[in-house]
Amino acid sequence: MNIKFFNYSQVFGGQENYLIQLFKSLDSHDVDYCFSGNPLTEIDGGKESLIKVNVFNGNKALYNNFIKYFFNNNCIYIQHSDINDSQGPVYKKIIRKILLYLCLKRVDAVIRVCNKCIPDKYAKGKITTVYNGVELKTEVPRELSGKLNLLMVGAINDNKNQKLAIEALVHIKAATLTLVGSGADLESLKSLAIDLGVSERIHWAGFQNDPTQYYEQADLLLMLSKNEAFPFVVLEAMAQGVPVVAVPVGGVPEAVQHLDNGLLLDGYQPEQLALAIHKIQQDRALYTTLSKNSITTIKNKFSLEQMTQGFLTVVDQVLEKRGVK
Repeated sequence: MNIKFFNYSQVFGGQENYLIQLFKSLDSHDVDYCFSGNPLTEIDGGKESLIKVNVFNGNKALYNNFIKYFFNNNCIYIQHSDINDSQGPVYKKIIRKILLYLCLKRVDAVIRVCNKCIPDKYAKGKITTVYNGVELKTEVPRELSGKLNLLMVGAINDNKNQKLAIEALVHIKAATLTLVGSGADLESLKSLAIDLGVSERIHWAGFQNDPTQYYEQADLLLMLSKNEAFPFVVLEAMAQGVPVVAVPVGGVPEAVQHLDNGLLLDGYQPEQLALAIHKIQQDRALYTTLSKNSITTIKNKFSLEQMTQGFLTVVDQVLEKRGVK
């Protein structure tokens, strides 16, 4: 085996989706790899002596393998989250930054999935931006349907901020909202929808291993999170020709350009979100332009092949630097 990946998580999220997509692409490139950790199924690594590069996908993988691998092995770390994520207590954020800074002194290279993830100062000369990438699903721009179908995909919680979409639905009469995902805020948001009189226009789809059908049925994806780095859901929607209405959090503005391939909001007010959606409702030509440009953006900048080639380039650079081929 040439590459061994490590990932440790209790839930399936963006960094796990990253591995699923990358593994599929590496198979087509005839690259040998194996995987250890969770929540994905482990892939047999065969003999450890065949491993040329160890890849630590996310913070837990980095910390858990610090002693074992970082002194005599070729190591790459992949940063998926925004280091300035405001979730959690202040002391934990400080500890996380210190640990990350110290650990990155021992790795050979760092891949960040967007420029906003981590500043260069944490690992000077080692950091390369390799954007998340997805498969392009269509090259045909969409036309706006009669009744606007809004979509959100992600865990149902305060950070993903489905609450804002539910509140905005009060001001958007000719629209439905599909929420794909499950989480801690599910029941409280269902109660809120009833109180606001919009529950009949909301479809709670639950967690889906493959949300493709929901992208196909959607007119707009809403990305309203309070903290993000570079969410796959934005790229997956654009790959289906679905324009995105988003808050400019994390690396989202590196993909979504206002009035070019989507809309960016100035804040988290329900009325503002409703106005942005009304703008698209009232201009079908604008909608088709946003859809067309979304497709072009994925094709030119955020394809799965570009992500894979970027990753493999970093691997080659590490091996060349270490004199391993």
